[in-house]
Amino acid sequence: MTANNNKRPTLSEPQIVERASQPYAAVRRTIGMNDITKFADKMSGEFFAWLGQRSIAPAGAPFFKYNRFYADGKLELEWGAPVPPGINGDDHVLTGILPGGRFISALLTGPFNGLREATATVLKWAEDNDLELDTTQTHNSVNFACRLEVYFTDPRTEPDSRKWQTEITMRLADEA
Repeated sequence: MTANNNKRPTLSEPQIVERASQPYAAVRRTIGMNDITKFADKMSGEFFAWLGQRSIAPAGAPFFKYNRFYADGKLELEWGAPVPPGINGDDHVLTGILPGGRFISALLTGPFNGLREATATVLKWAEDNDLELDTTQTHNSVNFACRLEVYFTDPRTEPDSRKWQTEITMRLADEA
């Protein structure tokens, strides 16, 4: 996914990184794959309003956490952010711990419409390097232990989409 001009997104070479576990809060939805953009602003607004009402500052960049991909084309995902320890969720916002461990990580620089291709590149890199992702399969879904798109750039403060940076990161299975 190399750029031939300044308008195409660029993806850094994937690498393996260690990540510490991290408390987080999020809103969760099950939606169609093509509905992510439609729900992104709604989920983001709902989540940040909840944090603001409780005077909670995020402890890191916001993210989408892809939990489950269903055979029928739907997916379960969360919009959230790291939070300080000790935050409790409610009926609207869940809390939990992002697991630590070894992760594949790559940085996309450019507009969000490059995320699907970038993710496919990261998945292919994992396959080519005989790396096993931390997933489980059921009869109708693939479940990820921790698969994130971390949004380091807020489009409301940086209108130039060529400067947007998004980390694609996926937890690797523990080595036996």
